[in-house]
Amino acid sequence: MTIAALLGTCLIFVAIGWTGVDHRVQAISIAAVVAVATANAGNTSQDLKTGFLVGSTPRRQQIAILIGALGSALVVGWTLTLLNRAYTYPVPETHAPFGAQALAPAAGGRAPVEVLPATMAGFRIAGSDSVDHAAYQVVRVYVVTDGVAAGKYLMDPKSRELRYVLDPGIGGRVHEYRGKTIPRLDSPKATIMALITDGILTHKLPWVLVLLGVFITIAIELMGVQALPVAVGVYLPISTSSAMFAGGVVRWLIERRAQARQQSLAQVESGPGVLFASGLIAGGAICGIVLAAIAGVLGSADALAERVPIFTALGNLPHSIGLAFGLFGLLGALLYWVGRREQ
Repeated sequence: MTIAALLGTCLIFVAIGWTGVDHRVQAISIAAVVAVATANAGNTSQDLKTGFLVGSTPRRQQIAILIGALGSALVVGWTLTLLNRAYTYPVPETHAPFGAQALAPAAGGRAPVEVLPATMAGFRIAGSDSVDHAAYQVVRVYVVTDGVAAGKYLMDPKSRELRYVLDPGIGGRVHEYRGKTIPRLDSPKATIMALITDGILTHKLPWVLVLLGVFITIAIELMGVQALPVAVGVYLPISTSSAMFAGGVVRWLIERRAQARQQSLAQVESGPGVLFASGLIAGGAICGIVLAAIAGVLGSADALAERVPIFTALGNLPHSIGLAFGLFGLLGALLYWVGRREQ
């Protein structure tokens, strides 16, 4: 629904000639409103079902949903800002000074490149322990200009050269520098929305691929398979979809055991396994926010590990892939053990 609304909005903008930088923000904002409305609609239907099971009333549920929606609207913006700042790193990247044409405002819009009044100094360089104490001017590149990708940069005020890219924590493009992994918060859905918006408004969207995906979706639905999970598995990174697949395998094993015990699907969905999995989701989100807050206070995502003695004493063990797989396997076994228990 959100992607369809974004496609329609962008096509309307192209038809009336709204293809500037500000118009892209407007298109994304309209799609965000549709996404929130759709999410609230789905949440309401799920809550009504859950409320019926536990004996709640629709009136009280609507009051609770209203409080939750207002609370989320007040908190989510600050949370995303905190996460983005905590994982934003200045990465060395040199570019020649921009010409006068790049800094000139376009007709009825803003310039492709804007020199902001903000400055930045005394920051830690990504992938190293060194600190750059020089003062740099913050530059915002809205569209690809002179071979420079869109984003925020740090400019030397004397030479006017770009020296660093302020790679954002959410959706950043630099994942490794000098052999050291830079932690990033991937946002595949936001990336798709940005690609669609930029592609349509700049007349560079590969419509052949879009139409190919549409016809593949129709074919999948005709085969009796739900196309949405397939599409989600395509655009999500394997690091995310593999964990979801593992959870699906555990769910399948629990359902097979429930069928052997002649339990209904409703009993499985309201059983301890679903509650335990919901707690894992909530706990993971809370821990991520707490770690981001610590990283924001200490200056980087690695600062906490560097200050905890036990992390240094363990050596390379915390980075071991085998340890990660072992803990993940134990978590899956625990989820299966909890899910197979009767209420």
